[in-house]
Amino acid sequence: PKRPVQGELVVMERRPVMVAGALAARGPIPWVATPEVHDALREVWYEERARRVGLYLLMPEPLHFVASMNDDSTTFAVWLEEWKLRFGERIDDPTLRWHDTDWHETLRSERHYLETLNHIRHNPVRRDLVTDPDDWPYQGVIFSLHWEGCSEGY
Repeated sequence: PKRPVQGELVVMERRPVMVAGALAARGPIPWVATPEVHDALREVWYEERARRVGLYLLMPEPLHFVASMNDDSTTFAVWLEEWKLRFGERIDDPTLRWHDTDWHETLRSERHYLETLNHIRHNPVRRDLVTDPDDWPYQGVIFSLHWEGCSEGY
């Protein structure tokens, strides 16, 4: 079966804080799951080094992702605002903007991490957009993130 494209493997000396997040788009028309947005987000996230996006999935509304917060230099909220700004500069369309608020939670165990990955991947199936999560075109892995000691993950 098809799998999301794998990015570079990230090995860290200490276990980073893993965060799952979701971010909704502004506007009456769903615009997140498009090739243009997909490409722009991938470019922005590939440039990021202090925080790494692992698995992500773009739904028509919203965007879901898991990220490692392996640098204490800034908060999750500041990081989120920074990449939203870079995305806006790259996409160069003032109608495509994110909501000011987001949903996120810290993943505190291997089990929680794996359940979250599974939940994110199956969103298009639950919404009847595809029958197999591998068939959803707007997903991938920027950096391969694994819970310490766990061979599973993306």
